[in-house]
Amino acid sequence: MTALACALVGVYGITLHPPSSRSANHDALPDPVKPRPNPKFPAVQTKPLALAPGQTVVSVTFDDGRASNALGAKILTEHGLTGTFFLNSGNIGKPGYLTLAEVDTMALAGNEIAGHTVDHKNLLTLPSSEISREVCQDRTTWLSWGFPVRSFAYPFALEADEIQQYVINCGYNSGRSLGETRTVHIPENADPNDCSQCAWSESVPPENPYYTRAPAQVRSNWTIEELETQVTRATDGDGSPYSGDGGWVQLTFHGICPTDCTDITTPVGEFEEFVAWLAGQQEAGKLIVRTVGDVIGGDVHPAVPGPSPAAALVNGDLQAVQEGTVPCWQRAAYGNNNPEMSLVPGRHGGAAERIVIRDYHDGQAGLMSTQDLGDCAVAIGPGGTPTVSAWYRSSVPTRFVVYYRTDRGNWSYGTAGPALPASVDWAQGIWKIPPAPKGATAISFGLVIAQNGELTTTDYGLQK
Repeated sequence: MTALACALVGVYGITLHPPSSRSANHDALPDPVKPRPNPKFPAVQTKPLALAPGQTVVSVTFDDGRASNALGAKILTEHGLTGTFFLNSGNIGKPGYLTLAEVDTMALAGNEIAGHTVDHKNLLTLPSSEISREVCQDRTTWLSWGFPVRSFAYPFALEADEIQQYVINCGYNSGRSLGETRTVHIPENADPNDCSQCAWSESVPPENPYYTRAPAQVRSNWTIEELETQVTRATDGDGSPYSGDGGWVQLTFHGICPTDCTDITTPVGEFEEFVAWLAGQQEAGKLIVRTVGDVIGGDVHPAVPGPSPAAALVNGDLQAVQEGTVPCWQRAAYGNNNPEMSLVPGRHGGAAERIVIRDYHDGQAGLMSTQDLGDCAVAIGPGGTPTVSAWYRSSVPTRFVVYYRTDRGNWSYGTAGPALPASVDWAQGIWKIPPAPKGATAISFGLVIAQNGELTTTDYGLQK
């Protein structure tokens, strides 16, 4: 993806992915996760952990499911330890992320696989039903793959009271925050006084299992000494309040460098040295290392489905406008074309979207129905052939573009319609879409342009 396309994610809402060599309507949706018999994973410990007074338990955790997490798990295994991996089910198999086979290997070695939402959205920005889908559908997918998922970590550590309730309702036994215990290496953007009186560890059992406290995430500038000190503040203390009291220390990593080097990943040598030290501390009886699920305990609850998805197109006439945006519609683009997008008056009241491209090189830009988990995206099954329509004025040819969602929340390019001619006056484009591919659960569509020119569009429709 180009730098421009990355920027468009923030500016226009979604980035259209370019079509693959085969249109999705000719075959099944491209999904990197292939069906396989569910492995028999180790049984979970349902009895909550009980610590002796002053005893310390450490949980080594990874967030987001980057491909380098497999190396982190391998290093833990080599030292006889296990960790908890909070993974986004929607990212499994994507470039740069773990494959399902790698997750299987990690779980078979005793590591805990835990939930982190379908695709790591900021839950505080979503409507209630979408929050429920993000949390519940993620767990449902993991359970369908055979993983005994019990633990959850809040994306961006945003764990407002109302979000905690969704985690409870979706069948999780715990939810982890960040930055709620004292941290040796205080993040640059944090006030050093914010947590100066916090404890160095979480209590066992925690006061609120759906808001378990942890230090700030480990970043690339943490030293091995700081990692060890984050633990020894709980085991040995330093004379400061709450130090040396034992308790639960959850350390949050994201990836291992040099295969994955960012400001929140850890050099492989440093991680290996820390894990070896941690294993030695456990062998010496200074602490114990356990997964989050084994600390909290509890049964693996049944899957809880999210709310039913939209059955009809929402706000197709673009009449509803909120703070300059149109609910259930998103500006979208890919490639290098520098589109200018704005709302203008529609045909009969309401709004229309105006797209202007002046410096086209490649790609396309347009207005698409929102690609979500169900509030806006219209449900459709394999073989479905809806008819889509829209009114437009355009100085250049335009066409419909279609994307499909899979049952685990991924969106993939589907197909494109025939060119619609340029029109000075309002004209209606209508297209009966070819049969939806195997694996399709919802549809997103819209009009786009792919050359220098101007498109104004409104009054979308979809008939099944």
